[in-house]
Amino acid sequence: MHATKFISVIIGLAAFGAATERGFAKEADAAFNGLDADQSGAITWAEAYRVRTGQFMDMDADMDGILTVDEFQGPVRPLSAFDTDEDERLHLAEFLAGHRNMFDRFDKDANGSLTFDEFEAAQSAARGN
Repeated sequence: MHATKFISVIIGLAAFGAATERGFAKEADAAFNGLDADQSGAITWAEAYRVRTGQFMDMDADMDGILTVDEFQGPVRPLSAFDTDEDERLHLAEFLAGHRNMFDRFDKDANGSLTFDEFEAAQSAARGN
């Protein structure tokens, strides 16, 4: 009886893991396509810059050019991950510098653009996988 329950739990966990990975893959695909404005199959920093700047402006509810902890809507990383001067406020330059740092770190072939595989690796690292 215990062996049957154990096997059921293992099968359930495996199914959950597979479904979760499919969910992350779909999420990564949608995010990649959102950044790849020219649909070239690669994301350049210029494309990412435009999107990230727009995201910053969308979050800046009071339009003062600064994100507070309450305004920041980072999907994975907290505001403090970008707040290099540690003033608990995020300026556009800090936000973009943090994203540029990640972009460059995951541009493994240093060609100035991210392939889907490089982007997916960045997404996985951001999730802590």
